[in-house]
Amino acid sequence: MEARLGPLTREITQEQGRTKADLDRLYRKMVTLVTLRAGQGNPTDAAVLREATAALTSVFPQVSDEKARGNRFIIININGGY
Repeated sequence: MEARLGPLTREITQEQGRTKADLDRLYRKMVTLVTLRAGQGNPTDAAVLREATAALTSVFPQVSDEKARGNRFIIININGGY
């Protein structure tokens, strides 16, 4: 699994989101990573995506750029690092 998810994990940790749109894309990548690592199903399935987004938002609400950087590292560590 790590071989397949490693590139996505690195994208997330190296992302330098500067705009709201950048942060939104980063958040979607984080939802995808959490969904795949947790084995919750296909992250393109609307129901799976809603559930994963709700779960992630309950723990890490979409926030400012500074907090987003901290949150993504926490999520990566929760999901086994890279």
